[in-house]
Amino acid sequence: MTTQAEVSETYQLETENRQLKETILLLRQQVEEMRIDKEQSIQHATNARANEIAQLHDTIHALRNTLEAEQSDKERSIQAAEANSSREIAQ
Repeated sequence: MTTQAEVSETYQLETENRQLKETILLLRQQVEEMRIDKEQSIQHATNARANEIAQLHDTIHALRNTLEAEQSDKERSIQAAEANSSREIAQ
């Protein structure tokens, strides 16, 4: 036959066990939330860097096109000047 003290001790142990299980569950949830937050932060940073890289590529492309256009204009100007010079010499 169990005594009142044994029943009380069993109840206390069961209560403590239940509380520990709840604590473990809460801690697991917090760890999972932290992991998700970290992954989202990493993804956000990765996306931001990818966007920045894409913008830099676009800028480089635009600058290259501008430079090529200016070089082409310069070459046409030189050719026109040489043609004018040749015509003047021929006259």
